[in-house]
Amino acid sequence: MSPLIRRLLRAAFYLASVLVGALSLTPSTTLPPVSIGDKAEHVIAYALLGLLGGISSERSVVRTAFGLAAFGIAIELLQAFSPGRSPDVFDVLADIVGACIGCGGAIALRRMALTADRPRAASSDADGI
Repeated sequence: MSPLIRRLLRAAFYLASVLVGALSLTPSTTLPPVSIGDKAEHVIAYALLGLLGGISSERSVVRTAFGLAAFGIAIELLQAFSPGRSPDVFDVLADIVGACIGCGGAIALRRMALTADRPRAASSDADGI
């Protein structure tokens, strides 16, 4: 992956992280209702963060997963200070599940990219045998 693409994906990861943090700490009365359910929102948001973070990181994807788990825990704890919000252990579990799904996707994409970059071995048919 080119350095420019990696930087753009990393910027998207940080921007998405700020957005998730802001929406998670916004008083619940100011947010529009969503029909997919609270836990599904957590899984989807953290899967996206895991995918963006895992693809754009130059370090281990596992570190990204642990970092997102810590981020989810911190957000849930901070919700105790946000009007209409309260910490929920099941939200943290949904965050961790989503982060693992996204990081798993990042691992798969990294492996596919490595496989695509490897030169293919010449077959015996190409030699005219």
